[in-house]
Amino acid sequence: MKRGFMRFYIISCVLVIFFLPNHISPHAIKEPNSSRNLVSLTTAASTTIDEPIENTIKGLLKLPVAARDWQAPIETNNNQPLVLNAKKTIDENASLESLLGYWSALGHSDKEQPSENVRKRLLEGCEKSPEYLSALLKFLPNEPISHNRVKAIYDQEISNNRFSKEWKKNVHNWLMLNSNYFREDLIKVAQSASDTNGYIKNDDELKALARLDWDIAQPILFKFAAGKQPRLSTLATILLYEHSISTQDNLSTEKHRRKLKTTVENRLMAGYARDIACDAVMKSEWEGSEEWYLSLFKDPTFLRVFDKDTLYHPLSSPISDNPDYWIPKIVKLVGNTNRAIHNNAVSCLIGFQLEYARRDALLPLLPWLSNPLWADVEDRLRLIQSMDSIDIPESVPGLIWVVANDEDNTNRSYAADSLIRYHAPNALTALKKALTREKNHTDRRRIMSAIDACGGFTEDEYLKAIEAYATKLSKPNGEKEIEDFEYGFGDNNTQPVEISVGMYLNDYGKPDEKTSSKLLEHANSLITKNPTLAKNMFSIIHKWSGNNIDADIVRRLSTQ
Repeated sequence: MKRGFMRFYIISCVLVIFFLPNHISPHAIKEPNSSRNLVSLTTAASTTIDEPIENTIKGLLKLPVAARDWQAPIETNNNQPLVLNAKKTIDENASLESLLGYWSALGHSDKEQPSENVRKRLLEGCEKSPEYLSALLKFLPNEPISHNRVKAIYDQEISNNRFSKEWKKNVHNWLMLNSNYFREDLIKVAQSASDTNGYIKNDDELKALARLDWDIAQPILFKFAAGKQPRLSTLATILLYEHSISTQDNLSTEKHRRKLKTTVENRLMAGYARDIACDAVMKSEWEGSEEWYLSLFKDPTFLRVFDKDTLYHPLSSPISDNPDYWIPKIVKLVGNTNRAIHNNAVSCLIGFQLEYARRDALLPLLPWLSNPLWADVEDRLRLIQSMDSIDIPESVPGLIWVVANDEDNTNRSYAADSLIRYHAPNALTALKKALTREKNHTDRRRIMSAIDACGGFTEDEYLKAIEAYATKLSKPNGEKEIEDFEYGFGDNNTQPVEISVGMYLNDYGKPDEKTSSKLLEHANSLITKNPTLAKNMFSIIHKWSGNNIDADIVRRLSTQ
């Protein structure tokens, strides 16, 4: 509606100018990039129009509106630039207040990390404004001198009792897990680690103790490793294994590795334990590791490794850690006559999906598009969606097959959505046929967007859709019914396809001049017979761009 209103507003202003005793030509505009020009036109009266009003309106509609640069710095109270966008971050020389505010807002994000200089400045800021400390702990320098300074802040605030229990707990735990402070507390919590609900309770504390004080941690780890809690036993073995590698204790290393390999291979073992054991074994280099890892693909249980309600993918971690090395090797397993090997390979490769999509990983999976039974893996929808994330034009035939034949409406609509990237005219027939199958407006909208990208709607389809939509709006409850349909309100709420197309064209229509002329002609023919329908059609048509549409708006306003 905003676009249509703005067009009417501009044209109305021009008509005001046209009927004033004195007029000004758009050629007199000196600065076309200023939105104030339109206002100046309505007040100035120094020259006369010496050209058709249609040319005047076209000149004005071409004037750009001044827009603020979205990448311009945001001025803070301290006049320091605080730029928040994907390409820029806050300057490390910004004011301390700006740094504290910016990084405390990112406290729960791992996507951005401060420089060492900023880390030091943040610690200085926390000393001046301790209220920020809890939110900034993960960004502070993790070294003994910094630990001492944080402890000093903590002691001062404990005595002042200004902050919440949550603040005190967060600072205490950070010091406990990273420094020599609160060692007795750390030992006590680490000793209470246990298998709980498919995970390990207090695993962070156990890992921290192994890192900070091996002499105290070692007997605790041996006890847990020999225990009957499978997840905790596996974690303790991993920590013993990693320490033996770091100290070059080869006998212990081999002993712990054998136990971890057995854990991975044990089909009855808890999924969490199999997952972390596989990850630990494959992170270290040892003779025969590649052969052992690839042999695991024969095990069909790796396809769905559950622990309580959590699904794990133990075979995926090594590939995620080193995709350039492993993807070419895993690709060779796709299509293996051993169904388990094939399925496990597909399951690993489909992990490179959506924003992490890679052509080398997904290209071998294209047969899955046109054959849902090609793999017994549950992420086929992610393959369909990922064809929009990377350039794989070879996927077009498969995507068309999904649109035309798939039994799942979500698969069909997302395949259409991916086809937008490829502007494939040969998809148009399948898309238009698929549109008639869908009941849900969201699915229809994806397909309509694809139709627009792959060839568009015909003149006849425009005419039928706009009239159907305008007719629905003319009815007493029509607007509410359309709104309910658009937002999915009510059970089994659907509308004819023509109305969906009309809704879409109302927002995104770009008819050529022949089509818009046909629509204007039809709307004109309805003025006497059905004025409400004609009015609704004009309100839709006048939103679009086109010389004939602009001229029609001018004629109608000039006769009122």
